[in-house]
Amino acid sequence: MLAPDERAPSMARESVRAACGSRFPHLIDDALLLVSEVVTNAVKYGEAPVHLKVECEGDSIRVAVADANPTLPRTRRLDRRRHSGRGLVLVQRLSADWGVRRTEEGKQVWFRLA
Repeated sequence: MLAPDERAPSMARESVRAACGSRFPHLIDDALLLVSEVVTNAVKYGEAPVHLKVECEGDSIRVAVADANPTLPRTRRLDRRRHSGRGLVLVQRLSADWGVRRTEEGKQVWFRLA
């Protein structure tokens, strides 16, 4: 579980780096960027508790972030004048696969890098 505050993205990055960094050095930078984006969204727009799950199996890194808000996020059109709203666009463009699903407690956003 992550603290639902400004420390959460840093804590999530450290968890991903510790779990997968040595095994997938070629994927870790993208994984750190994407987990920061997804966790920031969960803290900013979701509801506590925020849960992080990291799997480093086979040839991929899979990260899932869940929160208690059942409202599903949506990708926005890229607007270069705005300094926010790019998180899911980055997830969509950089990941091999990604998705959003409702859970009993709220929702989960996940991505896979390969």
